[in-house]
Amino acid sequence: IEGWNLVYTGVKETAKKYCLNSAVIHSSFREFDNEGLLNKFFSSQLKDDWWHGVKHGISLLGHVAPYAWIHQINNMYIAATNCYADGKVRCASNPIIDNYVRFASCRVVHDGFEYNRQEKVHNLVKFCNEKHDYIHLHVCWQSQSGTNCCCCEKCYRTIAELIVEGENPENYGFEITKKSMKQMRTFIIDNKAKYSQDLKNHWKYTSQIAKLNEKNIKKNKYYKEIKWIINSDFNHPESLCLPITTILYRKMYSMIYRLKCLLKSVRLI
Repeated sequence: IEGWNLVYTGVKETAKKYCLNSAVIHSSFREFDNEGLLNKFFSSQLKDDWWHGVKHGISLLGHVAPYAWIHQINNMYIAATNCYADGKVRCASNPIIDNYVRFASCRVVHDGFEYNRQEKVHNLVKFCNEKHDYIHLHVCWQSQSGTNCCCCEKCYRTIAELIVEGENPENYGFEITKKSMKQMRTFIIDNKAKYSQDLKNHWKYTSQIAKLNEKNIKKNKYYKEIKWIINSDFNHPESLCLPITTILYRKMYSMIYRLKCLLKSVRLI
């Protein structure tokens, strides 16, 4: 409850700042069906989970239908997740679905599909620089606190995107340190199998811009912590490797731990 209140406060403040209206729709759409059971039966056919592969696009659009009818809204926009350059991506929200949704006098527009995620961040940064003001982003889907956890794939991804655009992530709502930034590489590579599609669809564009902007991002205080992105091939996540120093440290730590366990068992005998 506290986390949601914090998110809602942020939405209202942003709407007020840009002279926009905001509305909240409360429903049970995440509870009326058994997503876990549907995943079990259909994930192998979908090659995706029920929420991402079937449910979320039209479900979210359907919430706005009564509101659009009452207020006689003709156009409704839903933000794109992927882009043309990604090719065929299994996702329940896509132009070939969303752009054909109609209700009452309203049509749906799947907005921003021409931009990849890095280009969207570039546009955001450009807007903030022109307005001489920052927008606090809320991107995290892991944290229950209503803030960005700054240690999940989605947070790390956005932090990296901002840095390669020459920006300081702290200005956009991310609480990070050099220590936490050093953990980014380890986290991404340790979980590369789990996030392989995200690495191919999003991180590869960040790596491309990092190469082009390297001279500028060298001025960023987190450059040393993210420069690994420049020479990484995210089109082939399986090729990503940890630094040799990290690998040696882990092996040494493992050996010490096993030795301690052995000595402990000897004392018990």
